[in-house]
Parts: sequence; C-alpha cells; structure tokens
Amino acid sequence: MTAHRWLVRSPRFVFNADQRTFMRFAEMKSIGEARLVEAVNLSKSGLSFFISENSPEPEEGDTIKVEFTPPGRAPIACFATVMRVEEIASWHPDRGDSSRTKVSAKFRHLLIAHERALRLALDPRVGRDEPDPQEKKRTSTRLKLIAAAAALGLAALALAARQ
Repeated sequence: MTAHRWLVRSPRFVFNADQRTFMRFAEMKSIGEARLVEAVNLSKSGLSFFISENSPEPEEGDTIKVEFTPPGRAPIACFATVMRVEEIASWHPDRGDSSRTKVSAKFRHLLIAHERALRLALDPRVGRDEPDPQEKKRTSTRLKLIAAAAALGLAALALAARQ
C-alpha cells in the first residue's frame, strides 16, 4: 500500500518560498476555532500544510474544514480528511534547530465548481494553446459524427435524385 500511495498521486502545485500562502483550517471537534497555517502544496485531491509547533495537531482520520485560495482563483472552503501527520525537522541559520508538523489532507465531497477551479488552477496547459487531451478526443469524436451524418445526408440526396 505504501508504494501505491507514491505511484498513483495527483500532480502537485508546490508553493515556493515567495509564493507561500496562508490558509485557515478548523478541526470539527473544536467548532469555531480556525487557525492560520502555511500551505505547502495543493493537488486536485488534497493539500498539505504546516502548523506551528505550539499548535495542537489533528490526528489521522480527523475531519477538518479548510479554507484556501488556489493560484489565480477564488477562495474555496471545504471539508477534508487528515491522511498523514508528520514531524519535519529543519535547521535555519537564524533560528537554529526547529521542527514543524506537516499535515496532509484529502478533500471530501468537493463541489463541481471547486473541482473545476482546482483543475484550471493546477493544469499546466491553462493559458497555453495546447488543448486538454480529453477535450481534444471529444472534439475529434464530434467531428467524425458530423462527417458521418453529412455523408449519410449526401447519400440520401443522391438516392432521392435517382428516383
């Protein structure tokens, strides 16, 4: 199962240091207490964020509410399930040793509009001339159907002209 987790993952948008964005999350067991946290990465299936070492950590399996803004899109608020909680140790020349907790969560029951906003925000083809492969396939199928209908129409006209 561990290998599967790494092989079948959605592409991620990783926030660089200059792009780091803050988001809010609240645990369902602490109604009304939203915390500001630092977003790490975002995918169409979930997100990861750091919480400070002083904050209480959610547990795996907890349901949380997250509020975040995908790149170039409107804010989204939805529920997510905590999939992983891991301690990340680091060292910084100004602060010395430190550790932060990284929380990874999977979205639950996203609205269709939110799914579309995420897909548009995360798709590297957006803003380029390269079409979506699925849309390209649908367009090709539509064109084939139109051509077949036109051929049938012409054949019917030719048959009617003979009689």
